[in-house]
Amino acid sequence: MKRIFLFLLFNMVLFSLHAQDLQALQQAAIQNNRTLQSSRIAVQMAQEDRKQAFTNYFPSIQAAGGVFQGFHRLVQVDVGESLFAQFGLPPITISAIKKGALVNAMAVQPVFAGGQIVNGNRLARLQEEIRQLQLQMSERDVSIQVARLYWQVVSLKANIGTLDAADRQLAEVHKFTSDYAAAGLTTRNDVLRVELKQQELASSRLQLQNGIALSEMALAQLCGSPTATVPAVSPAGSKGGEQTLIDSLISRIGADTCKLAEVSTPLPLGEGLVVGLRIESLLSRKAVDAAALQVKMERGKYMPTAAIGISDMYYNMMAKNVNNGVVFATVAVPISAWWGGSHAIRKAKLAQQQAANDYEDTVEKLRLDNQTAWNNLQESLSQITIAEKSIVSAEENLRMSLDQYKAGTLPLIDLLDAQTLRQQAADRLIEARANYQLRLAEYESKVNP
Repeated sequence: MKRIFLFLLFNMVLFSLHAQDLQALQQAAIQNNRTLQSSRIAVQMAQEDRKQAFTNYFPSIQAAGGVFQGFHRLVQVDVGESLFAQFGLPPITISAIKKGALVNAMAVQPVFAGGQIVNGNRLARLQEEIRQLQLQMSERDVSIQVARLYWQVVSLKANIGTLDAADRQLAEVHKFTSDYAAAGLTTRNDVLRVELKQQELASSRLQLQNGIALSEMALAQLCGSPTATVPAVSPAGSKGGEQTLIDSLISRIGADTCKLAEVSTPLPLGEGLVVGLRIESLLSRKAVDAAALQVKMERGKYMPTAAIGISDMYYNMMAKNVNNGVVFATVAVPISAWWGGSHAIRKAKLAQQQAANDYEDTVEKLRLDNQTAWNNLQESLSQITIAEKSIVSAEENLRMSLDQYKAGTLPLIDLLDAQTLRQQAADRLIEARANYQLRLAEYESKVNP
């Protein structure tokens, strides 16, 4: 009893370590994944858009200045033309301003812009929130991809373990068959048949090893390897070196994780799977809000605008400095824009209706998705139970077949069939346990915090 307790305790500790490795890989992917880095840049861009939109509340300030030099004087006036004509004298021509300089500064504060400034700021904040939600959804999807590749590596390595057991069994069968053939109790064909089965397992092993290598490479790329590094333990006499933290975590993935998979009891459907709190639902709801703001923005383009301002001008054109200021107010009414504006507003309203329809469609699909996730999880639990019963039957069948073959009462082909059935049952159990872990990760990703 004590040995059983220690064995179970060891298994629980080992499973906990593997679970921590998976979480560490998911955290590494969240930090280093290229797609997520692009999503974070998109969030920063949305933040800059929000800050830029806020500056529309500030006055618009402009300054301009210049100097000029004319080929001739710009102002030429004939003085005394009618007076001097009485005496037969030509008029006197006065000219001025051949060169000069001027500077003008103006500040305009918008008073009313049809709500475009207020709604523009609301829309910018909403776009930032949308980008944040999209980042959260991308992080969730990347975590699921990491879990999928992680459990794929686990299942493939567990399949290697199944092949090892099958190789040992076939080696024993090959010895018996070779002895029987040497004694004349069977033919050489049976020995060749066993060797063909061994070669088939060798081919399967090669495929599994290639699959493991590719899956580990895909997992490392997803996690952003080799951005984070830690010193690696170097053997005595070596020069040392560095191994990526991600690669070291991947190298620790073993078949034991699948064998020690704990079956937890998730929340029942309806307790935590709230459609309205799913990221997809929140995104669709904000799309409706954005469409409503777009209607207001479009309507604001065709409303009167009002502004107040102040202007100051300095000029020197006749060897004298002159400075003057003016306060003004403006009102602009886009009358001709109303002709096409009604159609633009109607189009924006149609887009709002379309967004509302998409939201309702999203909610309905999310309800179906929640139910599907729950059903898949329950099905995976049932598949584990069935696979565990199947492997018990397959192992007993193989044991009995081996005993009968040794006793000479069972043909070799039946023994090989029993061995194949046992291998298939073991692979199905591995697949069922790995599939359960993946279904559990998918289910938990949909549970609202």
